[in-house]
Amino acid sequence: MARRLLTVVGLDSDMDDPGLWTSQSAGSNSNPAFDIGAPAENILSTATGNRFTHQAGTSFAAPQVTAAASLVFSTGEYVYGDELAGAQLSPKIVKDRLIYTSDFFAGLSGAVRAGRLNVGRAINVREAQF
Repeated sequence: MARRLLTVVGLDSDMDDPGLWTSQSAGSNSNPAFDIGAPAENILSTATGNRFTHQAGTSFAAPQVTAAASLVFSTGEYVYGDELAGAQLSPKIVKDRLIYTSDFFAGLSGAVRAGRLNVGRAINVREAQF
């Protein structure tokens, strides 16, 4: 049976360009077989006392990939609704879409199979094929 899990590596921002998120987070596991990386540092989150605070960790990276998968799933259904004839995109198609539209950086080589999550490219299904 094919593996349907989507494994996520937490990424830290690049020291030279903090918006790039190109290196593995210090506390994140990695493996060349892991699928994709997502930001895991300086993530705005809720906190007790009706406040917001910045957090770090893979617990904040994985939900970003989950949200992107949901967007790909719903957008693909909208764009290809007639062609799918009531069917839904398979989890494998959604997973592959996230992997193949990710941004590759040399600093991620050996830490993750694909690259950094690129939500914009992943949901732009009108110009791309699954």
